[in-house]
Amino acid sequence: IDQLQNKLHSTISRRFKGARLTVYGSCLSGLALEGSHDVDVSIFIPELDHLKKHFDAQKITAAEYEKKMRKIIYRVRDALEYTRSFFDLFAVTRARVPVIKGTDTYAQNPYTQD
Repeated sequence: IDQLQNKLHSTISRRFKGARLTVYGSCLSGLALEGSHDVDVSIFIPELDHLKKHFDAQKITAAEYEKKMRKIIYRVRDALEYTRSFFDLFAVTRARVPVIKGTDTYAQNPYTQD
């Protein structure tokens, strides 16, 4: 998990200054079921936080927020794809909290997706 977190942090922080990663969920607490090996990681990106604050203050429209937010999420996905350390990356931008799902190339485990 530490190796994955370091790889993600290195990739994301190069493109998004001030980004922070936090591992959470059953893999961290030790409550993961046998055969279930997904790792949940939360990424804080200041640029997204700033965008959300502008939207909440009604400085930008919902359409502008949606468009700019999607662009940032796709930039995160593209940065991960570029490393070739991940595959089957899929950005879910319509969720309440945007998600990027994918598989770590070096985990060699069919249950690593998410």
